[in-house]
Amino acid sequence: ATYKEKLPSGKTYTSLYDFRPLSRYDISIYTTLNESRSEATTLTFDTGAEKIPTPEVTAVTGDAVQIIERLSLLRMPEGFTPTRLEVNYVKLNMDGEEGDNPQKQTATLSSNGDQTITISGLEGGSTYNLYVTLFATANGLELPAIPSSKIKVKPPSDSAEASQELRNEVETLTSTLDREIGIVLTDASNHA
Repeated sequence: ATYKEKLPSGKTYTSLYDFRPLSRYDISIYTTLNESRSEATTLTFDTGAEKIPTPEVTAVTGDAVQIIERLSLLRMPEGFTPTRLEVNYVKLNMDGEEGDNPQKQTATLSSNGDQTITISGLEGGSTYNLYVTLFATANGLELPAIPSSKIKVKPPSDSAEASQELRNEVETLTSTLDREIGIVLTDASNHA
């Protein structure tokens, strides 16, 4: 699609809006005077994503949670290179609010595919807010960090509690993931 904007005489700037996430754009700028036109100056840039898919819990033990971040659901333009994922997590206090000691774990990426990460050292029976942040470059330039939505995870305090809690957690996460995949696929088909 081509979009053109003509600036009135004397105006030297404009703002462009409604760029699609994870897309490449070429912008050409030139001046006109009467019937003459200058040589165009063109710049190319890539937009980042607003969010990445919500991480999916794949395994839970008494002190660890394994998640998968489905980067394969992102449509990445040429030149877009994911470099690392940061898993950010913080224990919730008794009031359900985030505590004062956020933690993070970093995974360096070697591919654009789905990434499985294990977060260990968690306290069984405690609830944590967790989200993943994607760091990437486009044509060698660092892009702004792209977060996922937060999820709550609670490693079980004992094995009897684990099976029921895990079933409930998996049902909730599966429902959330199915809903978000539907949104991503609908958005992708609307912009295709």
